[in-house]
Amino acid sequence: MHSSKALPLDPGLNKSKLYILCASFTSWEWLAAEKFISSPYFVENEKVVKLFGYMKKCLIYEQATSKKTAYTQVFGKQPFNDAKLRHLMSDLLLALEEFLVVQEVKNNKVSFKLKLLDIYNSRKLNKHFNTTVTATKKMLKSQTNRDALHYYQVNQAEIGLYQNYLLQRRRTTTDSLQQAIDSMDVFYIASKLKYCCAILNYQNIIESVANIALYDEILNYVDQSEILEVPVVAIYYEILKTITEDSEVHFSNLSALLDEHWQKFTVSEAHDQNLYLLNYCIRQINQGNLSYLAKSFEVYRSMIEKGILIRNDYLSPWTYKNIVSAGLRLGETDWVDRFINKYKSKLSEVYRENAFTYNFAKYNFHTKNYDVVLELLQKVEYDDIFYDLDSKSTLLKTYYELDELDALYSLMNSFRIFLRRKRGISDKHRQNFTNLIRFTRKASKLIPGDTKKATALLQEIQATKQVADINWLMEKVKGLMT
Repeated sequence: MHSSKALPLDPGLNKSKLYILCASFTSWEWLAAEKFISSPYFVENEKVVKLFGYMKKCLIYEQATSKKTAYTQVFGKQPFNDAKLRHLMSDLLLALEEFLVVQEVKNNKVSFKLKLLDIYNSRKLNKHFNTTVTATKKMLKSQTNRDALHYYQVNQAEIGLYQNYLLQRRRTTTDSLQQAIDSMDVFYIASKLKYCCAILNYQNIIESVANIALYDEILNYVDQSEILEVPVVAIYYEILKTITEDSEVHFSNLSALLDEHWQKFTVSEAHDQNLYLLNYCIRQINQGNLSYLAKSFEVYRSMIEKGILIRNDYLSPWTYKNIVSAGLRLGETDWVDRFINKYKSKLSEVYRENAFTYNFAKYNFHTKNYDVVLELLQKVEYDDIFYDLDSKSTLLKTYYELDELDALYSLMNSFRIFLRRKRGISDKHRQNFTNLIRFTRKASKLIPGDTKKATALLQEIQATKQVADINWLMEKVKGLMT
């Protein structure tokens, strides 16, 4: 598709599963799907081919879709029959689903070979099997990936080899069975630890209680066995420990493992593993251990250098924001300036302009270009609640820095109403920003040099703790003491 601009669409068609699937196709997938659909081996109904042609034309050239137009394209002058069209749409959807599965198998050469081993075993084609199993094991050995899936595939190859011995009624050693068991142990334990990490991390967020069978038994086994020498097991073991124990040792162990073995995983999995490092840093920062701010920033920089910061083609706007915030707090202003501009194009078009504008405004606030901040923040509205809250707080601080009291008090009033009425704001965030408004108002009314009142306000802020931008606020109050 050439662009993402809105088209006048027939709601009966553009909300269908067929349309939504087709809209997800890349240019290359359209070409491959056309070859697939045009093959009589896969699609015998010529009307399905015609409907595919209509969908392709509309989506690639951004033409409006219509059920009636689609029907005419396929059935000519026949009277419109909605049920008949829906049945044909269902047939095309099934054909495209089959296409996607075929493409996935073709693209995953190991899975293709493993399926071929099953086929040759079932047909008792031993010569074909032997050639294929040799090629499969060679392929597995040469793989750079050593994720849990790799060990599952090794297991399947060894099981296929053992079954072939049984079919030939040949005596065999236990080598294949032992390797099948060993690889299955790694696959199972690595997978179990991986999803234990996910559920325990999620449990911390929603305060639920997870029920994990064999949890203690698996951890005891890992602690006492050589399986911990397998990188994928060691990584998820250390991730689990960073979630369940407040220990810098496990953070350091995990950092070292990820630096050494990140190339053994897909970009997506390596990205997610590093997020656990960042989550640990965030928890430490929230507990007042500010040394982890620099460590979190180093994790982000490391992800950039390794090419694992971006997953699924786009940089998350929240990751973009977190990196900018960490860099500015550490005084890395030049680096942040380059990052903001360089990675703007990596943001999805849906978020790009607002995310760039907000973060560039944050950069300019930090470098005291307050007029630029006002120009940037006054022309955007944010759909994301956290971007919206942070944008308003930055605007509030800017008015304070410029001593624009009328604008400051007006914003305080509208911000307070926003916090009271806006749904989706947690009680914690509502309280944090409400306190920021309250204390900023008090600070704005103090006379510079009134040390007694400024000290009292500073003590009140420190006692409250739940205050957004508390460091900035305390710095401003301290500045009023002289």
